Order: sequence, then structure tokens, then C-alpha cells
Amino acid sequence: MTLNKKEIASVIKLDAEKRYKYFINKVADCEAVWCLENDGWALASDGVHPILSIWPSEEYASLCATGEWENYTPFCIEIHDFIEIYIDDLKEKSIKIGVFYTPENKGIIVGHEKIREDIKNELSKME
Repeated sequence: MTLNKKEIASVIKLDAEKRYKYFINKVADCEAVWCLENDGWALASDGVHPILSIWPSEEYASLCATGEWENYTPFCIEIHDFIEIYIDDLKEKSIKIGVFYTPENKGIIVGHEKIREDIKNELSKME
């Protein structure tokens, strides 16, 4: 699904909590999570732990492929693989999850179990 520029611009302006809600709705609807990769994931840091940044679509991930991530490309993870495999792997490796960073703003750090439950709950509404 391709997003129009108007939608992208309005969503980018939302605060981190509202972008998180948008993220949950969008990933459940599209059944995919996006990150950036280039021979490994694009990771941020909180000074102690690495943070995997994730987005609800390729377009939003592409917006953040700048600076140190300029050689990274969007990578799609099927939603069920994300909640059943990736979240556990990230937790085991002490990698936090950063949801919906923008070029100007940090996203929101979400606990592994919280994001899993939020996505599962939203998916259950669509069945």
C-alpha cells in the first residue's frame, strides 16, 4: 500500500504516543513491520542498550535512511514472524524496540511484551 504525501506529513507531525497508536493500527492492517537493514539492522542506542527502530510502512522507514543510516534500505518483516520470532530474539539479545522514529523526533521505546500484546489485540479485532 502506497501512502500519499499528505498522510505522511500529517502522521510525522503526531507526538510519539499517537504515532505508536497509528503504528499498531497500520501494522495489524498491513500485517507487516518495517526496519532498515544493510548487512545488519540499523540500530540506535540509549547509551546502554541497542534499539531496533521499526516503522509501519516502507515510506516511513525510508524517511529515516539518512545520516549514519543513509546506506540502509527498508526491510519488511511479516507481522506473525515479528511477534512470534523477532520479539523474543530482540529480548534475548537485550535489544530494545523503538517505534516510529522520524527524521526530527525519536520514537517511543516499547517493552517487548507490550508491543506483542498490542499487536495481537489489534490483529484479533480484524479477524
